[in-house]
Formats: sequence, C-alpha cells, structure tokens
Amino acid sequence: MESEIDCLSARSESELEFPEIRKKLAEFCQTPAGRGLVSELKPSGQSGEVGRALEETGEIRAELELGEQLPHLAAIEEITPILARVRKDAVLEPGEFLRIDRVLEGAETVRRHLKTRAGRLSRVREHFGRVAGIPRVQEKLREAIDPSGRIRDEASPDLSRLRKKRDSLENEIKERIQELIVSPEWEDVLQEKYYTLRLGRYVLPVKAERRAELRGIVHDFSSSGATVFVEPEFVVELNNHLRVAEGEVQREEGRILRSLSLLVQEQAAEIEEIYLRLGEFDLLLAKGRFSQLLGGGEVTLGEFPHFEIRGGRHPLLILHKPRVVPNDLSLEGECRGIVISGPNTGGKTVTLKMVGLSAALFQSGIIPALSLGSRLPVFRRILAVIGEEQSLERGLSAFSAYVVRVREVWEEVVPGSLVLLDDLFVGTDPHEGALLGRAVLQALVERGAVVLATTHLPELKILPLEDSRFEAAAVAFDLKAMSPTYRVERGFPGRSYGLEIARRLGIEEEIVRAAVSGVSDSHNTIEEILSRLHELENQRREQKIELDAEKERQKLMRERLEEELKQAAQKKSRAREELKREGQALLSRIEREAAQVMLKLRETKTRKQAEPVRQELKAVEKNLEQALDLGNESEEKRPPAVMKAGASVWVKTLRKPGTIISLDSESAMVQVGVLRVRVGQRDLSGLTEAAGSGGKPARKGSPDDPGDGSADIRTEDNTLDIRGETVEDGITRLEAFLDQAYLRNLGFVFVIHGSGTGKLREGIRKYLKGSVYVQSSRPGEDKEGGQGVTVAKLK
Repeated sequence: MESEIDCLSARSESELEFPEIRKKLAEFCQTPAGRGLVSELKPSGQSGEVGRALEETGEIRAELELGEQLPHLAAIEEITPILARVRKDAVLEPGEFLRIDRVLEGAETVRRHLKTRAGRLSRVREHFGRVAGIPRVQEKLREAIDPSGRIRDEASPDLSRLRKKRDSLENEIKERIQELIVSPEWEDVLQEKYYTLRLGRYVLPVKAERRAELRGIVHDFSSSGATVFVEPEFVVELNNHLRVAEGEVQREEGRILRSLSLLVQEQAAEIEEIYLRLGEFDLLLAKGRFSQLLGGGEVTLGEFPHFEIRGGRHPLLILHKPRVVPNDLSLEGECRGIVISGPNTGGKTVTLKMVGLSAALFQSGIIPALSLGSRLPVFRRILAVIGEEQSLERGLSAFSAYVVRVREVWEEVVPGSLVLLDDLFVGTDPHEGALLGRAVLQALVERGAVVLATTHLPELKILPLEDSRFEAAAVAFDLKAMSPTYRVERGFPGRSYGLEIARRLGIEEEIVRAAVSGVSDSHNTIEEILSRLHELENQRREQKIELDAEKERQKLMRERLEEELKQAAQKKSRAREELKREGQALLSRIEREAAQVMLKLRETKTRKQAEPVRQELKAVEKNLEQALDLGNESEEKRPPAVMKAGASVWVKTLRKPGTIISLDSESAMVQVGVLRVRVGQRDLSGLTEAAGSGGKPARKGSPDDPGDGSADIRTEDNTLDIRGETVEDGITRLEAFLDQAYLRNLGFVFVIHGSGTGKLREGIRKYLKGSVYVQSSRPGEDKEGGQGVTVAKLK
C-alpha cells in the first residue's frame, strides 16, 4: 500500500544530506520529545497529510512574522523513564513530580494559546485543540510539592505537626550546644567554636588531648587525629529524640510520596500521551521557525509529474552563505526528465540536491527555500545517486559502485517517484557510458518516474534534442572571469569548457592543441552543434536584453506621462475644490443676507413699507444667480429632473432642493427656500430620497401666473394643511408659509386646521389677526371647508 512506502530511504537521505536538515531542525526544538521526533522525521508520500502539515506550518510561520509570542516549552524535561518506573510501583521523588507538573502545565499553556488565537491558528487548533493538562493531578501535585521540589508542610496535617516537633528539638539542641561553645571554661577544650553533624547527630570538635574533659560519645576523628568529634552527654538524649522525630517525618513524607505516585500511576497513559503530543507541537513550532529562517514563499501543492521551482535555493547553503544564487526549474507538458550539463564546480550537483531537498522538506511539512508561485507535487519516493564512491572491501571501482547504486534505485522506484542521478555513468568508456545512461533515463521515465540527471557526456547532452520527454538545461559559465555563475539556464545543453579552462589555467598551448586534435569526429560534431546552439542562445539573449531595455524605456515614458496627467488632474481638482469653497462661502453669505431681509420684512406694517425690502431681496437673488457657476462639482448620480412648473428638483450649484416656478428654452425660475433664482436646466436634477429628506421644497406656484394672487380661489400653491399639529408647531409652519406667500404676491391663503377641539383653530385665527402680512381673515365657506378652514387676505 502507498502508506507503507518509505518515501526517502536511508541511503538517499544520506546522499541528499537530509540528516543535516534534521540536525538544524532539532536546534529549534525545546523539548526532548520534540527532538526525538526530529530524529524520526521522514517525508510523507500522502498528499492529504502533506497539505495539512504545510497549512499548520504556514500558520505558525505567519505568527512568527507578525512578531507573536509562541508557547514556551523549554522547561519540559524527559519523563518517559519516570513513567516507566511508576508503572512498576516505584515511589517517585519530589523533583520527578515537578517534571510531570511542568509537562501538564505546558499542555495548559498550549491550550490557552490556541484558544485565544482560534482564528489565525484554525488548522493548528484542529490538530492540537484537545491538548490540555489534568487539573485534578496538577492540583494534588501542587498542594504537596512546592516549586523548589520540597514537600510542603501543608501536604498533610500530620506532616506539619511532626515537622514542628522535630524543629523544636533541633532548636533546643542547637541552643544547648551554643551555650557551651560561648562559655569561657570550654574555650581551651574545643579545637574551634562551631558544631557539626556526624551520622545525623550534633557533635563538637574537641582537642584530642583534652578529650576526657568533655563527657560524651566519640563519633569521628579528623584525618590528622588532632580533633575528636564528641556528642556531649547532655544532648545525647535530645539527639535520640531528634532521630525518632526525624524518622516520623520521613515516614509521613514517604506516605505522601507513595500516595502521589499511585495518582500518577493511574494517569500514566494519559500523561505520556500529553508528553508525546507536546513533542509533536514542539516539532511544529520548530518547523515554523526553520521555515522562517529559509525565507521561502508559499508553495502550492501540485499534481505529479509537473512541478515549478521559482527562485530555488539549497537550504543548507542558506545556513552557511550570506548569498545563494536562486534558480528556476520546471517540468511541464509531456516532459518527464531534465538533463543538466555544464562545467565542473558550476552548480549541477547543488541543483540536484536543491530539488531533492526541497521536495523532502515540502513533504515533511517544512516550507522550502522557494519563491512565491512555486508548485511541487507529492512524490511517492525520492531516490538519489550522488557522488563518486568506491568499495575496496567489495572490490568495486567507482563505476561499478555507481552501477550497483543505480540497480538499487531501479529496485526501489515506483510510479510517482523522483529520481536524481549525478554524473551519470562516468568512469568508463564515454560512448558506452552515454548509451547506458540514455537507456536508464528512458527506462525510468517509462516506469512512471520523474528524472533529473547531470552529465558531461556529449551523447547524453543531446538526448533532449531526440526525445521530447526530456528537456535540456545548463549551468552557465563566465569565460571572461573563468568562473561559474551558478545560474541554471533552460532549453539547451551546456558545454564542459574543459579545454578552455585548461588553457586559461596555464596548460601549455601545444598540449591543448594536441588534445583538440585528438578529439573524435563525432565528439567534434556534437561540440560544434553545442557551440552553434550557444551562439544562437547568446544572440537570442542579447536581442532579449535590447527588447527588455526598450520595454523598460517605454514603461518609464508611460509612467512619466501618467504622473504628469495625475498631477494635472490633482491641480484641476484642487482648483475645483477652491472654487467650491468660494462658492459655499458666497452662498452662506447670501443666505445670511436673505435671513436679514426676511427679518426686516416681518417688521414692516404696510405694503408700501415692504416694497424697499422686496427690492433688497431681489438684489440678494441676483447675487445668488451670479454665484451659481462657483462650486459646480459633480455629485452622486441623481435621476434627471422633470422639467415642468411645480416639479420638485435638486439645484446642483446650490446643493439644495427647490421647486420650478416657470421655464423657458434653456433656464428655469426656481423657488429655493424664500429665494427665487434663475438657473440653467442642465444644473437641475431629480430629487433622491436622501436629498428630499433634507428639507421640504417650497410650495408650488401657479403655472400660469404664480404671483398675481388676484383670484380668491383655493389652489395647492396658496393652501397650508396643518391638521394634527400642536398650536405652537402650527403657528411656526404658518409663519414660514406667510413669509413665502407675501414675497410671491399671493392675494389669499387658505389654512386647513380642522375642527377637532377648536384649540388649533382659535390659535391660528388669533395669530392671523395680529400678523403684519394679513389685511383680514374669515372662516371658510361651506364649499371651502367651513369651520375647518380659515381664509386670510394678504396686504
């Protein structure tokens, strides 16, 4: 089954230097369990498993790049041997309980962290969301053991009592001995003024020749014999009681430790599972940190056999070099293999390892050092034959050893494999080596594998020219600098440059010419083809450089033109904004003037007094018409205006609603509040709901003669309906209505107030009798609405 396939064999992982990857990854681990899992880390051949692992690693790396703190697990130590011992009924030491508590606390730390970041770490939480401590065990351990590893006095009532008893005896002994030490009569008997312990009993250092003067039990001698350690007779009984008390304390402590050990034993399986899960989480954190160090972009999971590597860098080179040349490599269409050629030390082997390690990292849940836009499939097996090898023990030459390794690969390869072959079949006759290499490459492809091979053999270099399943690639070489560029160029084979390099490095020209003359015709033919290909490629590259330069020049010109247009638009916009501000300021001033005129109008008593005020208002309206062209900015899209007398419209220049009074061919007279203004029809649009809510437009005037007011006829223009209003609100509306009616020379107005309780009617009629605008007022006739209407004749 697919799941049983070892994706990366021990031999291949050694040749790809995957153990070095594990070593570096282990440096990022914080726990023994995490480091243990690193040592077992292998690429997976399961697409679902690889995809999930990469998503989890991506979430952790994103947290790191945001500067977020991840759970700190460095305090967790190895507990597997402890759990093995407790399963065999061993009594654990306090320090071992502390190790277990740190594991459980680490699980709680992970649980809390994932809970607070459920949105950003959704995939990680799916995998580790159930990791948690065991509160009952943690509580018991912390009640009994303090952070220093000492059993707490509060671990049991008996322990606290027994310790107090022991401490009391110990203090009494110290006080009695201290009295002797400071006593002058014993100064010459004691070697020094201190006391110490021997076999758990308090003793004094006595001079050997004065031993008989201090009665007691001798417990020890100094190495020189000059000092005798004596337990004074007067503290022997106290020491006996102290030893008994100490034994009682130890027995109670032992009982507490046995109880805790049984508790841990009951939960040993769950604790071990938590420990291992924390190791998995630690490994995930390490993958995130290692991926951040490699600096690759997000790599898409693709379908075998196609892949696309953008900006690929060898991960181990990144760790040791400040700058690594990135390379692009891809496999598309019907292509199943790439043959890479070029000079020695040019980077062919590094390229093979880069591809192999990138795939191995990818399938291990680590984001490889590839640029954004890269795509890799999941290979069922990654197989590599890299480097020359001899086996003296088995009597194998380098060529024979290589053949053995190819045979091993052939036995391991399955459909969906990636096979990497470095310096294919060197060490034998070049013609035979090329034939054998050609056959192997084609057989591997037919078996369903993707193959990357490097070679110096000319006959292998031209395989892509004859078999469309293969593509040629070359590592470039700078002949002027006599050094490789380490950049892979696709589409044509590379030259080895052996003779040129020899010439440049000082080999006698005569020797080089002799070597050239000794080259076979077939080899010369192939080299001539390769040289011609290189010439054509160089010409294409030069043309591309010229084309790119022209494109860049045009791009700069376009950007410069766009910038000039942008600046012009900004300048025009600023000018319009300035005009808009000026227009708004002028409009505000005109509105203030109109308000002042209306105030004067309300203070007039007769039509004759009102005439100058009316002329003043006309001057204000004229100023308004002159200001209409200022601030005429485009607004939000509105429906077109209905061009007829009485229609409600939006005056764009004033940004206010109004009502059309009259029309001519191009303009309209519009009532805006108390003012009449003539505007062009193009400056009018229909009212939207939002515009209409800002204020009610003026009432419609008569379409034939809106201002003569000669007929005592009720129209929509001369009628105000205030039914349902309070007296105060009704009078407020009536006051504004009379302002406009008077300015428009309406002869009569009709106020509909209804009958109701009569309060609104009485209030309105009382107001009309005192209004400066009203000559007389009367109740409405039956046909006019009767007592529900009041008709007023204006002055």
